[in-house]
Amino acid sequence: MMSCEGYRLSRRTFLGASAATFMGMQVRDLMAYAGKDHAAKAEHVIFFWNGGGMTHLDTWDPKPGRPTQGEFDPIKTSVSGLEISEIFPQLAKEMHHCSLVRSIAGTRGDHGRATYEVQTSYKEPLPIQHPGSGSVVVHEKAAIGDLPAYVSISGRAPKAAYLGQKCEAYFVGSPGDKDPYLAFPEGINHVRGNKRLEVLSSFNNRFADKTTSKELASTKTSIEDALRLMQSPALKAFELENVKDETLERYGDNAFGRGCLVAKQLVETGVRFVMVHRGGLTLT
Repeated sequence: MMSCEGYRLSRRTFLGASAATFMGMQVRDLMAYAGKDHAAKAEHVIFFWNGGGMTHLDTWDPKPGRPTQGEFDPIKTSVSGLEISEIFPQLAKEMHHCSLVRSIAGTRGDHGRATYEVQTSYKEPLPIQHPGSGSVVVHEKAAIGDLPAYVSISGRAPKAAYLGQKCEAYFVGSPGDKDPYLAFPEGINHVRGNKRLEVLSSFNNRFADKTTSKELASTKTSIEDALRLMQSPALKAFELENVKDETLERYGDNAFGRGCLVAKQLVETGVRFVMVHRGGLTLT
């Protein structure tokens, strides 16, 4: 292999070169801006995952006047110089509340691999599985209250992988419905059910003293989280029984609309990260 000695750059040379640039900015300018970034203020995230969604040309990036422009015309928004598709007249009025990112470029033609790359920032295939963005958030931010820190509605979220069971998403299949697994089976009263749980805990603790199994630790974490959730009044955040009809109509009386409304209630109760799924493609 040929060595490129002439192109090597030492740290001293790099730092001393006043004309050196990094990411399009001079190093001295980068150093001058250090510490001036705004502190992050967001404490909760609602992530809408539109599987198999519309192309960006027909929605957020119509590219007016170019050969690649979509079939819809662009319209002005509440942000000067920013245009989006004409199919979003109401959203156009609210764009000053949004941050629109157009710099992401996909490199995968396969939906499954593209989904993995967007949700984890890594490309498949790799020797290890990587956690999704929701798992990373709840790993870095302390949980609030009794509810799971990460909830996925109407679809499965990426695995927490090496971040562990505490960073896994709690799955809600049908938004607004009570989870049958968060109550004792019919015919088992609370006294009898709690007695069974005490026996299970005793067995698990006895076995845990003799093993360092990660699987057992994860199972124990799941059981403890489920028990805390079963007894928490915050469970009402998953329900829509008391929601007014006009509110439900405004969100949309369908799976996605109900999912959005549940997501709102969850973050108001303290859930850190809620992922709401909509649609998807069946490849044939």
